Amino acid sequence: MSKSASRATGIVAIAALLFALPGLSVAATKSVAATKSATRSLVAAGSPAIRLVVKKEPAGVVSMQSLSAGSSAAGADYEVVTVPQEDADATAALLRQQDGVLAVERDLPTAVPQPLPSTPVDMSSMFYTRSASVAGIPNDTWYLQQHHWQARTDIYRGQSDFEAAYLRADKNHEVNIAVLDSGFTNHPELSWAGGYNFTSDGTAGTAYLDYDAQDCTSFHGQVVGSIIGAETNNAQSIAGMVDANLYAVRVLNCDGVGSLLEAATGVRYAAGDTTLGVPAIGVQIDVINLSLGASGSCPAYMQDAINFARSKGITVVVAAGNSAVDAGAFTPANCQGVITVGAVDRWGDQASFSNFGAAVDISLLGVNVVAPNPNGGDSYYAGTSFSTPIAAGMVAHLRQQQRTITPDQAESMLKASTTAFGITTAPMGAGITNGEKLQQLYEGTVIGRGSSLKHVLDADDRCDDALYLDHYQALFDVCSLYEVSVSELPLTAGKHYVLFAVPYGSELKATAGTAVGAGQDVRFIVPNIDSNLYQYGLQVCADDGSACERDTLVELDTSNLARPASCDADGGLASLSRSLAGLWQG
Repeated sequence: MSKSASRATGIVAIAALLFALPGLSVAATKSVAATKSATRSLVAAGSPAIRLVVKKEPAGVVSMQSLSAGSSAAGADYEVVTVPQEDADATAALLRQQDGVLAVERDLPTAVPQPLPSTPVDMSSMFYTRSASVAGIPNDTWYLQQHHWQARTDIYRGQSDFEAAYLRADKNHEVNIAVLDSGFTNHPELSWAGGYNFTSDGTAGTAYLDYDAQDCTSFHGQVVGSIIGAETNNAQSIAGMVDANLYAVRVLNCDGVGSLLEAATGVRYAAGDTTLGVPAIGVQIDVINLSLGASGSCPAYMQDAINFARSKGITVVVAAGNSAVDAGAFTPANCQGVITVGAVDRWGDQASFSNFGAAVDISLLGVNVVAPNPNGGDSYYAGTSFSTPIAAGMVAHLRQQQRTITPDQAESMLKASTTAFGITTAPMGAGITNGEKLQQLYEGTVIGRGSSLKHVLDADDRCDDALYLDHYQALFDVCSLYEVSVSELPLTAGKHYVLFAVPYGSELKATAGTAVGAGQDVRFIVPNIDSNLYQYGLQVCADDGSACERDTLVELDTSNLARPASCDADGGLASLSRSLAGLWQG
C-alpha cells in the first residue's frame, strides 16, 4: 500500500471511530479498550503522535478521551485526542464540523526560555556581602549582590529597591505560591510545601521533586523558587522576597521540556480545579509563576486555565522569553490577563536576549540574578525566567499585606510603580517596577481607600439613618459625635474596625496611638474627636485595639471634620434642635 493510501486509511479509521453517532459518543460504538488499541495501532504505523485538545460546550456529550493514550485532561470542558502527526490537520478539521465542538487546537511543545549560561559567584567579591543584620536588613551572604533588593541610582537604574518595601510592610498573611516548572529538589535554602507531577517523566503525581544531577540538565524550577522564597536572614546564600509556602507543580521533564497542555493543567491544579482526576492542591494559591513558553498564539485551553485561576483571585506571572524577538509570538506570554515580564540589566538597559513588544507589561532585573545552585554554592543566572519570580515576589509581597488584592489591581500597581529604563531598542513595558514606589502606592491607594472621619451633622444622607436617631434618643450630645465611614478595608471574622488617635509628630501606627472607638459596621459613631492634638487612623483589630491586622493605620479623609457653626453659635441649642428635627423628618 502506498504512503498516501495508508494515510487516507488512517484518517477514515479515526473518523469512523469519532463520528459513528451524531453525539460523537465513541463509547457507544466501540469499547474504550478497543478504541485505544485501534488508536495506538494507527500511531505506531505512522509518524509521531500529535495531541489535539478539543473544547466542548459545557455539559456536552462529546466523548473522545477514550482515543487518548494516557493524555491529561485540561478541564471538565475539554477532551484530548491522540492521532498520527500526518493525520492531525484532517482530524482537527473533521472535529470542528461537529455539534458541541467549540475549538480544536494542538498541544504545543513547551520549554523553559532558551537557557543562558550561569556562572558561580566568585568568593573574591565577598566585599559586597553584609555579615550582620542592620535594622532588619537581611544578613544573607550574597544579599548586596541581589541587585533587585538595592536602591535605584542614576547609574544602576535596574535596581528595584525591594529592600524599602520589605522593611516597611506589615507581613500579616500567609501566602502560597505555585511554581510551574521542572528541576525541583529540596535544598537547605528552600523546601517545597507540596506539589504534583503532570508529566510522563517519572511517577505521575508523586515525583515532583525530579532534579538529579546524574540524569537531569535543568534545575530551573529550583532557582525560580529560590528567588521568590529562599530562607531569609540565615547568614547564608540569598534572601527570598517573601516568607511563603511554595508548591512545585512539575509540568516539564527534568531537562526543561514538555507540553503546553500539561502547563495549562498545572494552572488549573494550582487554582484548585477538582475535575482533573488528581488530589486537590488543598490551599488557596496567591500567585502562579510560569517561567516557560511555547511558540504560537494563546490557545483556548491555556486562556481558559488562566481565566479560571484569575476567577479564584490568583495572579499569573509569565516570562516574556529569551529569543530577542516580539513576545507576542510566544504563549502564555501573549495570553490575556497575565503579567508578562521582560528583562533588564543592573544599569536598566534592555537585556540583549529579552523578548519585547506590546505583550510585555513590565521589566525587572534578568542579568546576574544570584541564587543557590543545587549542585553546590551559588551562581549568577540570566534570563526572563529569573525576572519573572521577582515580579511574582512583588505580587506576593502585596498579598502578604492584604489577600483581597485582585489580579487586576496587582498588575495595575506593578505598572504604576515603575521607574525609567536606561537604554532600550524596543517596547519593554511600563518600566522597571520599583519596590519602594509599589509599597507607597499600596499604602496610599489600596488600604482603606475612601475611608473618612467626619462630623455627623455634615453628612448629606440622614433620611434613613436610624444610627443617629438611636444616639439622639439616648440623649448624647450630638455636637460631640463623629462618623467613621470605612471603604476598601475587609473585616476579618471576629475583628472590629478600630479608630486610633495618634499624637501629631508620631508615625500613623497603632502602636503609637490609643484606640478611641470601634465597630463592626462600615459606618460607626465615635465621640469627642480632638483634631488639634491628634491625627486619626483606622485598622482592623480586636475591639480593644490589640492584635491588629497591620500596625500601619489607614489614613482617613478628614475634610469634613469641623464642628458645624450651629453647635458653637449663640442660640446653638435652638439651631441644633432644628438640625435634629431635620434628621427626624429626613
